[in-house]
Amino acid sequence: MTELDPLSAALSGLAAQDADEVLRQARAEARARVQAILTDALSDAMLAHLSADAPRPADPAPPVAAPPVAAPSGDTGLYVYGVIAAAPPDAVPAIDGIAGGRVFALPAGELAAVVSRVPLAEFDETALREHLGDMRWVEQVARGHETVLQAAAARTTLIPMRMCSIFRDENGVRGMLEREAVALRDALGRLLDTAEWGVKGFVVTRDEPATAGEREAPATGAGYLEGKRQERRRRDGHRERLTELCARLHTALAADAARAVTLPLQRPEASGHPGSMCFNAAYLVADQGRETFFAAFEACRDEVAPEGVELVLTGPWPAYNFVPDAIGTPA
Repeated sequence: MTELDPLSAALSGLAAQDADEVLRQARAEARARVQAILTDALSDAMLAHLSADAPRPADPAPPVAAPPVAAPSGDTGLYVYGVIAAAPPDAVPAIDGIAGGRVFALPAGELAAVVSRVPLAEFDETALREHLGDMRWVEQVARGHETVLQAAAARTTLIPMRMCSIFRDENGVRGMLEREAVALRDALGRLLDTAEWGVKGFVVTRDEPATAGEREAPATGAGYLEGKRQERRRRDGHRERLTELCARLHTALAADAARAVTLPLQRPEASGHPGSMCFNAAYLVADQGRETFFAAFEACRDEVAPEGVELVLTGPWPAYNFVPDAIGTPA
């Protein structure tokens, strides 16, 4: 009988006594994890396949705006994709938007909203609550939203609006443009001749392997505990080096960007990458400085590769992360 046998027997007895409680907690944690995964999927993963010819992990999708009040069947509202400076008609792409409505510019003073008409029976408060639980519907709307934004951004400077920014009529849209004219003009000035680029980092190799001594089976309980302590110290050291590496990475990339922001890490289910995400950031890069930023990214990618980290560049994106959250909220 080894020194570990009594410990094993005690643990087995404890596990049998607490099995029901452990199972209950596990189920609760599983439900919470599924809910978190679905939340990430709605906010992050629904743009993962927007471009058929450019496979890439999803960047943050446009947030969902507060929906309008319920409307009678047959009524239409205006879906606002973004805001541009008032310009000739060719500044707006001649394409159909969400639900087949033609995209057009709705001007108000020095600004214009890029809009299309949508049925309020599908986009009013009650309908949106139902649709936002349907991943297929959300992805379809996100695809249409992103398609219009990309087409408009290729023609002019654009402030992207929240997904499902719905107004009942033209007066509501014009009222928003007039009410927020100062903030909108300021944002357009900051975004002129820029684009958002995302950089994600993934750990693609495991922690450093254990030493030969650590791999040997412990002869005593004390040896077992010491091995666990060494393993924990090794993992902690790896995390510390990774944290320092990501900080240097962000500093280097931000030096060649007009603005920079770090973003929450995503689970593999949302990122679309099998590795564990360790870095997620967005950079507002001037068009004329894009090649310099690309060179900095390549240098960083080469630097972190020996540490088992893979860097992924995504973009260009409309500047989702560099406009105030409150802009364009329906009154």
